[in-house]
Amino acid sequence: MTQSFKNNRKVLIGNLPETTLEELTEAFCDFSNTIAEISLYIDKKGKSAGHAYIEMTSRENAESLIENNTVIELKGRLLNLSLAEQAEDCTKEKKKSWFFWK
Repeated sequence: MTQSFKNNRKVLIGNLPETTLEELTEAFCDFSNTIAEISLYIDKKGKSAGHAYIEMTSRENAESLIENNTVIELKGRLLNLSLAEQAEDCTKEKKKSWFFWK
């Protein structure tokens, strides 16, 4: 593991339905005290691109979110959670919609 990922606090959320930032934040409201930022990616049509990143306040909080929440559902879809170990290179063409939690 490279140094840049050693303290990574981002969780990749996949399998998102077409959703709004508000709906996404509501799905993770139980973790509000450990969330620093939510980045929802929007396609050219203004709809969810199917994934988002949640930056937690620590790597431990990110790992805990993944390990303790194997089933989070949003609009009938089970969300995929994983520690974001890769750079966000697949999202360069997409716009971000940010929400700063605090």
